[in-house]
Amino acid sequence: MAKSQAGDNKHHGPYRVIRAIGTHAYELDIPNAIQKHRTFPVSLLHAAADDPIPGQVIPTPLPVIVEGEEEWEVEEVLHSRRIRGRLQYLVKWRGFSAPTWEPEENLAEVQAIDDYHERYPQRPAPAQLEPKGGLLSRRLDHGLRCHGSEGRRRYGVPE
Repeated sequence: MAKSQAGDNKHHGPYRVIRAIGTHAYELDIPNAIQKHRTFPVSLLHAAADDPIPGQVIPTPLPVIVEGEEEWEVEEVLHSRRIRGRLQYLVKWRGFSAPTWEPEENLAEVQAIDDYHERYPQRPAPAQLEPKGGLLSRRLDHGLRCHGSEGRRRYGVPE
């Protein structure tokens, strides 16, 4: 057997875990031609990386064209906030690593919004979902008094 060089990769695999042996060892599914012993202490093992090829760049998904507009798939809504009275959502996009803050208008008819508000009913929501009597309802009343029917259209209140 040849001596290993200083820069040689000492890690092989990934291999499937067959079973845990006690609390400090695992049996791995390793071909017999490579290794006779299949049991290894936890100190010699580490989880396989999500990126199987070091340095590999996974391209971001292409948008879907809907009615002439580019759209991307929402994986999950993480948070909501109001900035200067405008509702924004922190959105995790499918295939992208970093979430972005998006205005409410960019997320029309997205199921993830409804799911988010079902899980977190107390977080900032559209006017139809906000509890009555708070700051938002006072602004809404003011907007309706000052802007009349234009305010009703703006705030989505039926006439």
